Amino acid sequence: MKNISIIWTPDLEVGIKEIDDQHRQLFSLLAAFYTNLQKGAGREIIAKMLEDLMTHAGAHFKLEESFLQAHPDLIRHHQLHYDFIKQMGQFERDYLQGDISLAVDIVTFVIDWLHEHIVGIDKQYFLDLQKAGE
Repeated sequence: MKNISIIWTPDLEVGIKEIDDQHRQLFSLLAAFYTNLQKGAGREIIAKMLEDLMTHAGAHFKLEESFLQAHPDLIRHHQLHYDFIKQMGQFERDYLQGDISLAVDIVTFVIDWLHEHIVGIDKQYFLDLQKAGE
């Protein structure tokens, strides 16, 4: 199994404690998911962890969007979140139908998406709102 680095770093902070805490939790859930994959955990355990990851992501997206209500690109941001959940749902369906080879693809997708989304989008959106409030 290929080695994937799932590490939270301070450059991922957006400056809002609740959001940063939830981002850290997403990284933690993903790391636990990956660790269990490496240890050969059963399909039921992996499926439950995937479900937990998706549930946490959905709750996080709701909170994040509540903070971003005043941002002019909120609809675009919501669409990115929707697309992520949609892709994860497809991964989950395929995995539950027996495509266990997808598990590492899921980890790679989520870690890449989180890094790109937090650094490339979330940070800018929260900075925009901070500037607008000044």
